[in-house]
Amino acid sequence: MNRFLTLITAFLFAGFTSHLLADNTYSWDDGSLKDSQTWVSDDGFVSITTSGSMGVNSGNPWFNDGDFTIEVGEGCTIEGYSFTGWNPSPDASQFLADDGEVDIQLSSGYLYITVTDVGLQSTTFSLGQYLYHYNLEIVVKGNTPEHSKKFTLSLLDNDEFAQPTESGGTTFYRAWQSTDGLLTSSTTGWWRANSSKTWAYLYPGEFTLTAADGYVITSITISYPMATGGAATLTLDDGTEYALPADEYPASDIVATRLNARNYKFTISGEADYVAIYKGYLLVTYQQGEPDADAIEAPDAPVIRRAAVFDLSGRRLDAALRGIVISDGRKVLVP
Repeated sequence: MNRFLTLITAFLFAGFTSHLLADNTYSWDDGSLKDSQTWVSDDGFVSITTSGSMGVNSGNPWFNDGDFTIEVGEGCTIEGYSFTGWNPSPDASQFLADDGEVDIQLSSGYLYITVTDVGLQSTTFSLGQYLYHYNLEIVVKGNTPEHSKKFTLSLLDNDEFAQPTESGGTTFYRAWQSTDGLLTSSTTGWWRANSSKTWAYLYPGEFTLTAADGYVITSITISYPMATGGAATLTLDDGTEYALPADEYPASDIVATRLNARNYKFTISGEADYVAIYKGYLLVTYQQGEPDADAIEAPDAPVIRRAAVFDLSGRRLDAALRGIVISDGRKVLVP
């Protein structure tokens, strides 16, 4: 009888725990950098720490060489992780995983890295070279909270222009939208793309981003916008102003985060004919959720922000040159 009760109890307990356990997959966009050595998921259940460094350049995340430790909360285990790394000279031997089954595919400058069967609360991998990384995913098993999927729209990569108007053999557009139909934008100015769709041109006016019902915009990043034909000012929805000198890249990315709003506006004004943005350098992140009416609070007065840029010897630069520079106290790679 005691043995029978023990078996029944074990059976019920196993059924109960399996009901509690749920798999979640966390991507790089499901969290944020706390500093150059720490990334934490939005729900606080997953973290990456490194003895090297990591960051984001023009919307592209990167890992420098060093040890990277993935850790999940109590009661959870790491089932596996994967990402695609790019380097002009990728070397599969530069990636080492402490745990799990490793599969690495090398193709055209990319390392397709997948690690499975980890089954631990903490695991470490090592990199011996710098890598831009894409599609980072960490599969976690355990009693983790639900989180909504985030989407990142990359201008000219996964969107399309709408409402065309022909003028002098050139097509201008009043709107664009994401290919999934969840994000649209309209403008009082104009959009235009060059024939190869590697540059988008934003003509002076107000640009409004709108998420579909049940979705909110969480962040926007505009990297290296160049004012052409004169200087321009780019004003964010909270009143923050960015000065764009004529025919020069700004010294820092233009970033707005923690928005949680269904609508977001920015304005381009000034003497410039247009502001040019390279393919993929306008990124908008949006996800399922309800808007927060107090998400955007206007300051008492607009602020002009230009981050100082230095070379590796500590000398201040008038403009960000190509290569590695120091901006806002951290090293960034200007392509």
